[in-house]
Amino acid sequence: MLAKALNRGIVHQDKDLVVINKPYGLPVRGRPGVKLCISDVLPILAKVLHGHEAEPPHLCHRLDKETAGVMVLARDKEVAHQVQELFRTQQVVKKYWFGARL
Repeated sequence: MLAKALNRGIVHQDKDLVVINKPYGLPVRGRPGVKLCISDVLPILAKVLHGHEAEPPHLCHRLDKETAGVMVLARDKEVAHQVQELFRTQQVVKKYWFGARL
């Protein structure tokens, strides 16, 4: 069900990237006590997008559980590393709106 919700929240996709709208309150990665997170449903999201043989997309960055916003996923590891480098070197401009109602 979460994979379908993320699929409906896709704001961009091309041959290299999928950009999703991450809802508030949903963690990106699992840890003890976390029952559901984005990384757990990436294999299901891949199947929804591209069929049963699809490779799960790769997380390129994270957002805190309490942050809603767009997340960049890469279709393969090489692209993921390139995007991660863009975030690491601050070539990606991030904007935060505190208390904004979107």
